[in-house]
Order: sequence, then C-alpha cells, then structure tokens
Amino acid sequence: MQRMYALSSVVSFILLGAVVCATLIPSPDTNSPFLVVAGLGVPTYPANLFTCTQTNCVGCTSWDLEGRNEGSCYFAGQFISVTIQQPSNAGLPYSVDIAPGNCTDWLSIPTVNTCYNINGAVFEQFALDS
Repeated sequence: MQRMYALSSVVSFILLGAVVCATLIPSPDTNSPFLVVAGLGVPTYPANLFTCTQTNCVGCTSWDLEGRNEGSCYFAGQFISVTIQQPSNAGLPYSVDIAPGNCTDWLSIPTVNTCYNINGAVFEQFALDS
C-alpha cells in the first residue's frame, strides 16, 4: 500500500523509486528566526536541520548536518515542521530527505532557510542523499 503525505505547495515528488504525493507549505511566519541573510565570510555548506514539534518551526531540535554520512538514516523524534538553516543561503550539494518511519517513503526538503509544515503525517527520520 502506497502512503500519501502532505508537506504543503502541491508538488508530486519521485523519491527512491516510489511516487510520494506531498505538499510543502512554506510557513506564513515572516518573522521566523530561520530567515537568514547571507553574510560575507560565512562558510558555504555548513547547515543545520531543524525538526520541530509544532507548526511554523516552533519547538525545534537542531541537527548539525556537517560530517553526517550520506545514505544513513537518522532518527529525529516526531516532528511536524522542518527547516534547513544555512547562513550562506547557497544551497547544499546533497539533498536532505525526511521520512515518517522505517526509513522509507522519503521526501526531499526543496530549499534552505524556509520553514515547511508537514500536513497529514508525523515524520521521524532524516537522511542525506547525493
């Protein structure tokens, strides 16, 4: 049985060979602490993933992405919104994927420095994918 998840702006993703219908909704909160302006001298790729227990990226746990193994599945506890904070705002040379459980049904976070609310499921895991 194929699981369908909503991460809310209606988009269909093809991930790891499976079709996952999902929607990503950028948070309407323009005062989010995760809106970052790029500065001079900021390293390009260091970034943190924030998994949050409330919508609009509130109640977050930070996960440093630097030094993590691509293809490894990491348990992050339950979360319903997510953002990748990257001071340089340059984007990453890999994708950051999230999953509801069992390291399956992956969904990629499309951009850095944007908060996304997850609709229709509680997610628990993340991975880096080249």
